[in-house]
Amino acid sequence: MPHEVARIDGGDSMDFLILTRNWREFMKTKLSRVIADLDRLVNYFIPPKITVDRDARNRAHVFLVSHILGPFIGNVVPIALYVLDPAPGYQVAVLAISITSFWIFPFVLRAGAPYDPLALVSRI
Repeated sequence: MPHEVARIDGGDSMDFLILTRNWREFMKTKLSRVIADLDRLVNYFIPPKITVDRDARNRAHVFLVSHILGPFIGNVVPIALYVLDPAPGYQVAVLAISITSFWIFPFVLRAGAPYDPLALVSRI
């Protein structure tokens, strides 16, 4: 049996499943897999000329992780503004588009744009 479970009969004859240490091991394995997949995705966008220099590769790696995951986190603000503001204006859409546009940078880096100017532009 892949998961150890204990059956508990309640007053209503309800069955409850209690997952033990196998659940934790499953979650660790799943998290490790997700992190490995993200690392493969990030490494795809790092151009070969950057991978030669370890420091440049590390900087590009952090740059790419932040630009891949950042819009997921950053777009919470425009979504909240859109939902909570009784009359959201075009400014909310501009904010959402500007945050989402961070997804362009990994493709531009992969296409051969120099890292340093690209990193500078992304901070403006």
